[in-house]
Amino acid sequence: MLSLAFSIRNNVTHEDCLHLDAVRASPFMIQAQKFASLVPKEIQQSRLFVAAVLDSKGNVLYYTESLLEMFGEQAPDRPLHYIDIIVQEDLERLRDALTLCLIGKTISSLQLGMQARSGNPIQNTLWELTPASHPESSDEALALCIGTRLPSGTVLTAVRPEGEDEVVANLLRRNRDLEQFANIVAHNIRSPLANIMGLNRLLSLDLSETDRTTALRGINTSAEKLENVIRDLNDVLQIRKADAGSRDEINLEKLIQDIESSISGMIAEKGAMIMYEFDDAPVIHSVRSYMQSIFQNLLTNALKYSKPGEIPMVKIQSYIEGNYTVIRVSDNGIGIDLRKHGANIFGLYKRFTDQAEGKGLGLYMVKTHVDALEGFIEVESEVGKGTEFIIRLPK
Repeated sequence: MLSLAFSIRNNVTHEDCLHLDAVRASPFMIQAQKFASLVPKEIQQSRLFVAAVLDSKGNVLYYTESLLEMFGEQAPDRPLHYIDIIVQEDLERLRDALTLCLIGKTISSLQLGMQARSGNPIQNTLWELTPASHPESSDEALALCIGTRLPSGTVLTAVRPEGEDEVVANLLRRNRDLEQFANIVAHNIRSPLANIMGLNRLLSLDLSETDRTTALRGINTSAEKLENVIRDLNDVLQIRKADAGSRDEINLEKLIQDIESSISGMIAEKGAMIMYEFDDAPVIHSVRSYMQSIFQNLLTNALKYSKPGEIPMVKIQSYIEGNYTVIRVSDNGIGIDLRKHGANIFGLYKRFTDQAEGKGLGLYMVKTHVDALEGFIEVESEVGKGTEFIIRLPK
């Protein structure tokens, strides 16, 4: 259906479209305000960013005033389609990105040329598209598009004014966080809550004592699940709110030894060997609680997902590379199919095997801590051969 809708509109050329005309307070713009709630207030009030909400046919349901100001235009008297403002050569790229967005994928760093009227200068812009929905049209997939103008001739690797990249990254990261938490509410809170409500209704019926006991037990189980999800969300929010500026000199060998003591039972049960080599970077200036959480989650995962019948071996290294301290944690475990799971490897509540108990929180917490420390994390893995995490933290 999506491809059909796009192909029909793509038969129309950019020259055939009506351009943005100066008409104030049009009926379209009044109707469009109901979609304004999908755009963060910081974006709506910003002159650095532009934003729009698109439906599955590519119609522009809402856009910020800053988008029109970028062209020096005022509100049009009719709904817009993206072909009204995107240059012809970029239409197919936007169509493909929108198709992916509408099936749940976030598209980052999409560079598009925009032009309100033929002959006017082309505005070079950089966009992120994220899936969205509206309470009044919850069955329809929408795309929230947030962008910023790039200087003429800018390529993706160009350096923008000092501080601008950080502002863009922070706002787009906040938008991704909101999307992530919306998914959690939909899938991890709604389900136990629905169970509680359903079972509570059953209690109003004339049930046998056995059935009543079963219903009460089910309510208790669902309430515990709900409490666990809320506790997890609180932990994540506390990390994001915490001050990552207070840093200590951390001896990595001592830190690992402390973690080994705390999980000694698990190490003994698995008969695991943990080796470390910190000669090139024995200390790191960082947040102690963050580093402890990072190492403990990675070590615990390595032991949980070890290969049956084989001694788990974990190796930890640290060294300096440019302006970064690099930490590598590798194991000989069951590995991860990155082709299948790579996009979700650090997702909240994402699990990739039933070999061991878990709820898919550990790697998300690792990534959250690394992000808070302004670092980077990569993963290399092969099924049956093990996994290696590479963390780069600013010195």
